[in-house]
Amino acid sequence: MHILIVAHGKAPTLHHIYKSLIAETDYVIACDGGYTYAHLLGITSINDVMGDFDSLSQKDIQAQKIIPFPKDKEKTDLELAVEYAISKKPDKITIIGATGDRLDHTFHNIFLLARFPQISIKIIDQYNEIFVIEKNKNILHGAIGQKISFIPLKLPIKTIHSEGLRYQLNAEWFNHGKLSISNEFTDLVAMIYLDNDRFLVIKVLENR
Repeated sequence: MHILIVAHGKAPTLHHIYKSLIAETDYVIACDGGYTYAHLLGITSINDVMGDFDSLSQKDIQAQKIIPFPKDKEKTDLELAVEYAISKKPDKITIIGATGDRLDHTFHNIFLLARFPQISIKIIDQYNEIFVIEKNKNILHGAIGQKISFIPLKLPIKTIHSEGLRYQLNAEWFNHGKLSISNEFTDLVAMIYLDNDRFLVIKVLENR
């Protein structure tokens, strides 16, 4: 099962990336004001709406289930929505509306991905696909020339090896405090080999 979570960051636009994503979604969860964004994207069947409803009135909601949270809580609406989605044992989770003008919220949402290594979770916006890799062998798909960046989530890096990228990834580079920004696919598939290390990966969906 593929669960789509619509958060209340920057409003998504009617972009082809979202259209194809929505078409392959089995279950939709909207976080608070993300309910409005879901409707803007043409999502009419929403399974659950959850949040503290500080930006949306419950009386305006049409969904199979409404799950209210208290306004004073230790976790964000999106964090609780991800935990709830994982409890449904999906194969993968995709989050949209998780980036925006509030950098503190954006950073929190991105690093939220690293908290749940047991399942495939991605954040997608109009320009980026963001996810974490930590398996011994990671297969990444892209177009030749497509930009992709790698940011280590912990140091030192033990071992890293790559195939199918313009710039070879190596542990010494990262251990000197450097990042791999705007690397490029040289093939349709890139292979990243790790040894108990974790990386945040940002794949650019459009040339920017």
